[in-house]
Amino acid sequence: MKRFLRNNNNKGKKNRERRRKNLNSLRFRPNMQNKLAFLFTGAMLAFLFLAVVVVITTTQNYDEYAVKVFSNYNYSSTSLTAARGTITDRNGNSLAISEPEYLLIIEAQNINDDKYYQATIAALTKVFGLDRAELESFVVNHPNSQYYRYRESDGQTLMIVPLDKIEEFEAIESAVNVTSARRKLEALSELFGLTTDEVAARFPEYARFAVEGVWFEKRYERVYPYGSLACKVIGYQSGDSAEYSTGIEKYYDLQLTGVDGKSYGYLNDDYNLNNQVVAPVEGNTVVSTIDVQIQSIVEEKIADYMENTGAENVGVVVMNPNNGEIYAMATDTYFDLNDPTAKPDSYTQSEWDSLSAQDKSTALNELYSNYCVSSSFEPGSVFKAFVVAMAYEEGYLNGDENFYCGGYRVVNGWKVRCHNRDGCGVLDIFGALQNSCNVCLMQIADMVGKEDFTTYFNRFGFGKKTGIDLPGEMDTSALVYSDFTTQPDVTLACASFGQGFNVTMVEVCAAFASLVNGGYYYTPHVVKEIQSVDGTIVYTADTTPQYLTISQETCEYMREALFAVVEGGTAQTIKVPGYNIGGKTGSAEMVINGKRAEDEWVCSIVTACPIEDPEVLIYTLIDRGKDPENYSNSMPAQLLSKAIYEEVLPYLNIHSNLDEYDYIVIPETEAPVESSYEEAAITAEVGEVETDPQTGLIIETEPVETDENGEPVSVENPADESSEGESTEPSPEGGESISPEVPEETPAALE
Repeated sequence: MKRFLRNNNNKGKKNRERRRKNLNSLRFRPNMQNKLAFLFTGAMLAFLFLAVVVVITTTQNYDEYAVKVFSNYNYSSTSLTAARGTITDRNGNSLAISEPEYLLIIEAQNINDDKYYQATIAALTKVFGLDRAELESFVVNHPNSQYYRYRESDGQTLMIVPLDKIEEFEAIESAVNVTSARRKLEALSELFGLTTDEVAARFPEYARFAVEGVWFEKRYERVYPYGSLACKVIGYQSGDSAEYSTGIEKYYDLQLTGVDGKSYGYLNDDYNLNNQVVAPVEGNTVVSTIDVQIQSIVEEKIADYMENTGAENVGVVVMNPNNGEIYAMATDTYFDLNDPTAKPDSYTQSEWDSLSAQDKSTALNELYSNYCVSSSFEPGSVFKAFVVAMAYEEGYLNGDENFYCGGYRVVNGWKVRCHNRDGCGVLDIFGALQNSCNVCLMQIADMVGKEDFTTYFNRFGFGKKTGIDLPGEMDTSALVYSDFTTQPDVTLACASFGQGFNVTMVEVCAAFASLVNGGYYYTPHVVKEIQSVDGTIVYTADTTPQYLTISQETCEYMREALFAVVEGGTAQTIKVPGYNIGGKTGSAEMVINGKRAEDEWVCSIVTACPIEDPEVLIYTLIDRGKDPENYSNSMPAQLLSKAIYEEVLPYLNIHSNLDEYDYIVIPETEAPVESSYEEAAITAEVGEVETDPQTGLIIETEPVETDENGEPVSVENPADESSEGESTEPSPEGGESISPEVPEETPAALE
């Protein structure tokens, strides 16, 4: 019984302890539930906050977010080169084109993969004949290379692959990269030159093989179909910058340069990475004013002259005087536009090889220079036509004046000579131009006066750029007297026959065109229009006249005067049967180191045809011609111009009204030989006039003492004393009178 009671007591004690524990557990359970609820609520709020942040980020800052996400992808962006625009002549003949070519690009990083190595190496060596050992060496030694322009065996020349080889490679690539194991095995069998069993035995994992890591980069090569034709006008384009260009290629570089395309990856609306290609846009087509046929004629005639006679420089410009379009522009030097850095013909190979890199660069730059645009010279007697025009325009001449030339004229003590040392005698205005008389033109310039002379000198555009659309036009502003009112009288006298200032060929062309086209000054230009890829005209050259230089009435008078020069004056050699041509010749002894160089002449002729209604203008200049009999006159320039006219006029279907100037009576005389400087045109009792060694402009010095009539107080000269019977009296014209009476005995020119 006691044991029973003791056991029951023990059980009761245990039950009480158990109940106490249960009670305690029940007492703390609500607190735990609260904690769990709190943690759950906090987690939900944090998640909700994060969701809100994500939504805001992806909506308000979508672009930035997309870029950050996209940056985590491994993708590449490839530039697609645009073709450079075409240059054509005025008739659509291509002068410069861009032909596509393809470079072999190797991605060694991909080829190094076991899946791609065998098939890709085999395909490259089979199709392109690459040296396998060299190829494998590059791939293995450049495991991270993703872009390499493969080169020829010299290690320098980029490998250009023809289209048929690309097609052959892509055919192998397509055949090998199929999913069908059987067809892949057959393709690999042909590629490796093994049987299918041999392929399977040698390459157990052939089913994974593929051609990968090879592509072809398209670029464009500049090609000039006519080689060296019009090279100074077209220019060449080399590299990716206009810095290495000349001619139209440089001047219109922005219009010719296309817009490159791009191939790149992007995220679509579902955030999937897709590839996008923006196609390149080809450059515009530049239509030049050059006529291939006329340019060819001019270059051929220059080449004939250089072969038979020779000169330091020859320049020819053929232009439409009614709008400034240049049909042809050429010099005696040329280069192959397809290989502009090749050895010039003027060097032997040994001479060229001996030059330093700098000397070669200098020689090539001289070769690229366009003499017609970038060089200057004294115009000589060509300028006399402009002096007559300004005098007639301002009413100083009415057309019936006569002048006397006794061989020289004294201007403030300077003895300024005519090319005819014996004097030209009495001449009317046409006669003054026909005989290219210095003395007559000095008198006409005196009538015009320094102020009006300055006005017209500038109006004709001398001393300023024409604005021709070619690089390198020379600025002659520092080589002229922009204001003759500040200069001594002898400066005006010399300027009247084209001495003491420099011009360029295009300056003379633009100015002379206005003498014969009605007085309109046009900007010379070599580009007619620019067209976009679809043929839309996006630019048309401005062919409106810039301003008037002279009136229509003066222009008509000048056409008659210039016709007279060709019919019975110094330009008779240029006459072409069946055509009325008008023009003016010029010869100028060069200034070298501040002095007139002995036997160094620039001779020229500028003409228009048909002179009654001009359609074509030709200016031909020969610098230091090698003809021993005609080095100091315009005869060689006339012959060259005539040869060009004889082919260009029929080609342009130009005709003349031969009855237009029947009323002009031209006596049949031997053409006078025009030469502005027989030895030195200007001398004084104290010696030759000084000129600036840099510019060639006359330096004012103290003149000889003169009387009130402008004549020297003493005209005695040691040279005169040695000439028996030679008069020492001043010439009858006295430097003043117009239309003098002819003396019974015309005194000889004083020496």
